[in-house]
Amino acid sequence: MTTATTTTTTSDSIPVDRAARLQRLNVIATVLHAAQAVAVLVLANDFALPVASYFWNDAPNGRLDPARLEKMFEVPV
Repeated sequence: MTTATTTTTTSDSIPVDRAARLQRLNVIATVLHAAQAVAVLVLANDFALPVASYFWNDAPNGRLDPARLEKMFEVPV
């Protein structure tokens, strides 16, 4: 004895339970993206990394002296 089971589908022939799971996943992804956007805005500041140059041709003993570094420009992060 066999019984036929029918499932209700959406207009694109996706089973309702699968569509519900997909919608739930989309809502979760939306919340996570919104949280990430808020975190980026909160953590954003004027932090920049300096790019410095140093000329080795006249360095005594070939050692790097931080006092002789010349800041060329900054790269905002």
